[in-house]
Amino acid sequence: MQIILCFIGTINQYSETFHDLTLQLPKRCHHCGCTKIYKWGKYHRFLLDENQEHFIPIQRIRCSKCLKTSSFLPDFCLSKIQYSTNFVMTLLKWILIYKKLYHTYLKTQIYFLKRRFLDQTNTFIFFLRQYSKKEFSIIPERKSIEIFNALYSLHKEKKLLSDFFSTTTKHFMAQ
Repeated sequence: MQIILCFIGTINQYSETFHDLTLQLPKRCHHCGCTKIYKWGKYHRFLLDENQEHFIPIQRIRCSKCLKTSSFLPDFCLSKIQYSTNFVMTLLKWILIYKKLYHTYLKTQIYFLKRRFLDQTNTFIFFLRQYSKKEFSIIPERKSIEIFNALYSLHKEKKLLSDFFSTTTKHFMAQ
């Protein structure tokens, strides 16, 4: 399981200050409910951003009872996707709003992300209705654009990943 870590700063700042981060460990294990959780090393993850490749550290934790591990995933990472959140949102904006390819060499990845986004529209609608506590009405022919714009505004406020996970218990763009 991955826990979303809200980090205010850039990917480079995260890598540089990783050892100085004070992480608030969960009070209970997400699997068995035990209260004895401790840090359990780290691993490195490859992350592609718009202009750079990164190799960032990810903190792991472990339950002393069930021995299952979890990790603190920074909010600029997406679960099971190697692209940064900013880069994914940029690619989706290009393909959904501008109806153009961002780069031709990313054609396969862009269509993969577009298909993943469109497959999850019902989850996104559920999230937006729960999050805003009001009816989220959508014009059918503009459905994907309206959903993207609502999600993009939350992304700019750095609230998208943590609020999406706490509302739906799913990771954004992961199946």
